[in-house]
Amino acid sequence: MVFKNWSFRLFIYVILLNILVVFLYDPTQLLLIGLLATVILIFGLIFGIMSFVNKEQSDYKKFIGFIGNLVLLVIGILASISDYLKS
Repeated sequence: MVFKNWSFRLFIYVILLNILVVFLYDPTQLLLIGLLATVILIFGLIFGIMSFVNKEQSDYKKFIGFIGNLVLLVIGILASISDYLKS
């Protein structure tokens, strides 16, 4: 199995879901899409780690998939911390 391809695909899906969130106004849909994006993000990060562990051939998909998912996770965590500190 080629984990780097799945990591890259899931990164693209998370980007598309985050763009979709901008256009939603219903809180229920917003929550469901947000949870789905978070789960996909975690799976993308896991596939990126597995790609490095299995020493798959390096290309742009491997690095963009792993680094992109990691950056989105860090941004999400920082946003949650910032929101928590404001309240």
